[in-house]
Amino acid sequence: MPELEKLAKQYEGRVGFLAVSIAPDRTRIRVAAERMGLRTMPVAAAESEMLAPLELETVPATFLVSADGTMVERYQGLVSNDQVARRLDALLARP
Repeated sequence: MPELEKLAKQYEGRVGFLAVSIAPDRTRIRVAAERMGLRTMPVAAAESEMLAPLELETVPATFLVSADGTMVERYQGLVSNDQVARRLDALLARP
């Protein structure tokens, strides 16, 4: 997560980032976010209704979603900032 926050800072103003926790306890989420050093990226608690359409097979998972809400990329497991940055750059370069 701290690596993702670095990426969020790099793309600030051009791409929005949101961390979503599958833990149901919001206090636990807040404590974990603080422990991981997440300071600027918002963290939300996922409700079960939200998780089903994502078809999560593993965590962590990273999803790139367009401004109109369309999922354009999905990464299961760990993904490097470089890989995500390359895909974001390609998406941002589109007219």
